[in-house]
Amino acid sequence: SRLAQPLTLMSIDPETENSIAKTLFNHVWTLIQSEARTPVQDDEMEWAAMASLYHWSKVGDAGNLAIGQWQVAHVYLRLGRLEEAKRYAQKVIETCMGAGLGDFYLAYGYLELARALRSEGKEGEAHAYALKAKETPMADPHDQEHFDQDFKSDGWAS
Repeated sequence: SRLAQPLTLMSIDPETENSIAKTLFNHVWTLIQSEARTPVQDDEMEWAAMASLYHWSKVGDAGNLAIGQWQVAHVYLRLGRLEEAKRYAQKVIETCMGAGLGDFYLAYGYLELARALRSEGKEGEAHAYALKAKETPMADPHDQEHFDQDFKSDGWAS
């Protein structure tokens, strides 16, 4: 059926699409790190994160998709939109499970879900996901070190 086929409104070559995804992703990081965003910048941060995710969905691999989903979850957490933060953190976990990705991709999916749950006051559930994150093995010692710093700065017990 015609409705079952995705609608393609534009065609962008993969190299350009990849560049757009990366540029938007990095721009979102700049906004996340901004000390005092305006409401207009909050909107820009949300929209740029979603646009980056869209472009990763066209040209990225499962890792790019998981990281893009994580960034959207993180943006929503920063904006206090916890249902959306949980939804996208869950998408990270689903993408990782479906693609056989573990390592820091999965750990950060669990960690972001834990952060959102804790922000809702659901300490028990949050702690369970934080433990899943902490117990996810990482092959790269640099990734493990970065994760451990984030885990500690979030105030989770080791």
